[in-house]
Formats: sequence, C-alpha cells, structure tokens
Amino acid sequence: MTEKIEEQIFNLLFYGKIDLEDEGNVEDEEAVAIELLKKSALSHPDLLWSAIFEVCSYGNMGMITPAMAAYLCSPATEYTMNYKIKAYCIEILETLTPVELLELTEYIKSKVFGKGLGSRNQKIIRKVIERWSVESLKTYRDLYPKELHDLIKIIHPRLFGEKGDIVKLLAEDNQ
Repeated sequence: MTEKIEEQIFNLLFYGKIDLEDEGNVEDEEAVAIELLKKSALSHPDLLWSAIFEVCSYGNMGMITPAMAAYLCSPATEYTMNYKIKAYCIEILETLTPVELLELTEYIKSKVFGKGLGSRNQKIIRKVIERWSVESLKTYRDLYPKELHDLIKIIHPRLFGEKGDIVKLLAEDNQ
C-alpha cells in the first residue's frame, strides 16, 4: 500500500499526473490530487516530505505549492517537523515567487488540507519574506505588485530599513 501511495505521490509531483483508473469513476483530477495529498500528509508525512524535497532538487516546481500546503497543514507534521525540516522548508519556499507564495497561502487559508493559516505556518511564510534580499523585493515589487501587496497584507512580515521602505511605497501605490 505504501509503495502505491509513494508511486502516486511521485507521479503527481514530478509529472502532474494522477492515475484516475485506480480511483473508479472520479473525473475531477484536482479533487483526486487533493485527496491523495491529504491522505499522504496524514498517514505518510515523511514520504510526502521526501517527495517534495526530491522534486525540488530536480528543479521541477509544478505541483510543489499544493504538496507543501498539504504538508504544512497536516496535523501529523506538527510533531515530525524538526528545526532541520523547517529550515529546508524555508529554503524551498524562498525559491517561489510572490505569486506562488500567495497561492500557497491561499491553499492554507482555505483549509482544503485541514488546518488553516495558524501561527506556525504564518511564521514560516513570514520568515521566507523577511529573508528576501532588497534586490529581490524591488524586482518582485516591479513584476508582481498586486500579489506582493496581497501577500504582505496577509502575512505581515517585519521588514525594516530599505526593505520596509519598499513595502511602504508598495502600500501607497496600491491605495
């Protein structure tokens, strides 16, 4: 059973495909994918984490957002997420653009994978935003102003100095 879930998770994350034949008459791929991610996050969080980590090491980030949301929202990860996994998680999330990070935040807020945007998940995403360089923030402000503004409104990062000034200008522009 574990091997089957492992194969399905890797196929979903690597190729964005799910085998609907195993699921009967279900026609909605998204619903099947969400259920698979939920199930694996609850019963096999380490398996889901290893798949996320491996997919990211290959640079294939297509299905990382929902997979990461499932992992972060799972009650099973509350006890398995140690400081090393949290650090790797933050490093992976740093590679996402504000659009992808906002999508992750929206997945988490929607509670489709269980818990919502609690303090632990909010702190992880806040840490990612706070670690962005000044140059990255300027680039994101120019390329994704609406998404960056929405993300900052939800997460409330603690940005000071030049980073804080960039955020203030962004807020003024969006009023």
